[in-house]
Amino acid sequence: MFSPVHVILPFSDIPPAEAIRAWLAPYRRGGKSDVPEAWLAFHDETEHVRALHRTEFVFTRHERGGAQVEGEPHWLLDIRAVNAEMARRDLRQWRVRFIEVEPDVDPINL
Repeated sequence: MFSPVHVILPFSDIPPAEAIRAWLAPYRRGGKSDVPEAWLAFHDETEHVRALHRTEFVFTRHERGGAQVEGEPHWLLDIRAVNAEMARRDLRQWRVRFIEVEPDVDPINL
């Protein structure tokens, strides 16, 4: 199984690639008991994903560049994809709700 990992490194003289390898080394192999439970974390984004699909958004492209996003939450949106779709449709403003039926995003029970 693969999972995205975010690594926050302290300021150091160690080159970033070397520091990242060192910080991630304990996670590279082994079973669950090989890594302390406190090192493992799961951040459940289920409600954010549901809200993202339920929310009606209004995207407004500005002539000088940039865009305004109305609707909460929007931090999980790929704004580049939204801008590309607006350009394809030749829209300056787009009012959209991404899905009418709520997605099945229940967390998997491990």
